[in-house]
Amino acid sequence: MSAKALERIASYYGKILAGMREDQIGDVRPVEERNQIDEWNRTEAEIPSGCVHELVEEQVRKTAGS
Repeated sequence: MSAKALERIASYYGKILAGMREDQIGDVRPVEERNQIDEWNRTEAEIPSGCVHELVEEQVRKTAGS
């Protein structure tokens, strides 16, 4: 590869890194990112008590005729 081609490639990477630093590549802003992470982490669910085999038996009783 010629020195000119390497300089051109290095220039492309420089532009990409500069754009990332300036946040012009489509990255979200810190507040938006925090809100998105909070939204994704909303995974609250009621967890039934009991052993797994008891829960399976209960579900079988509930759906025995299905």
